[in-house]
Amino acid sequence: MGYTIDSWIDEMNLLKSDKEKRKKTGHDIYEKMGNFLLRQLTDLIEGVFLLSVTSLMYREELIDLYMTYADDKNDPWMKGRAERFADEIQNTTERAVEGLESNPSFTESVLFGVPMKKSDVPPKIKDVFSLERAQRIAMNEANVIENYKHHLELKKTQVTHTWDATLDELTRPHHYLADGLTVPIDEPFIIDGEMMMFPGDDSLGATAKNLINCRCVEL
Repeated sequence: MGYTIDSWIDEMNLLKSDKEKRKKTGHDIYEKMGNFLLRQLTDLIEGVFLLSVTSLMYREELIDLYMTYADDKNDPWMKGRAERFADEIQNTTERAVEGLESNPSFTESVLFGVPMKKSDVPPKIKDVFSLERAQRIAMNEANVIENYKHHLELKKTQVTHTWDATLDELTRPHHYLADGLTVPIDEPFIIDGEMMMFPGDDSLGATAKNLINCRCVEL
């Protein structure tokens, strides 16, 4: 990708104070996700991944991690997003590990809980537990969380809201076209046929084509 959390956020059309808030959230998520993925890799090497430490346990931990950013622990949007986040992260991890890389010794270790050396873990599997993945997750979720909180603030004072895209060669064509789109504050934006109350909102069914690595904000 070539970006850091800071450089990614610096490109957005935000006040400096808002950028600093997002950077703080991003770095905090990066640290927590880095530790989480490292512990999962350790569990894999020790032979307890998805065995004595179950998929449900990992998902619950990811939900708890996400909810640390909720201002209200009973917020239904944050609860829903936390669950979807946990499913997305853990499903991706499990699909990668269960692919098993056609490596007989690795396959045996995973299926039967046999400890292995770190050097026995295929590179593609290590990538799933890497700091690079933790950074990608942090960049995306910092924007989602802060965009949601910003949306709640806008609802207190505005009757409309406007889609604001970061306009450069990386911008999705349909986000580029949506730049400046203004609708009533209680109505969703419709972007490439999908509804979102704010950039990054997946609660109305928006998919990856509108969500991953989005740098758009709401005005």
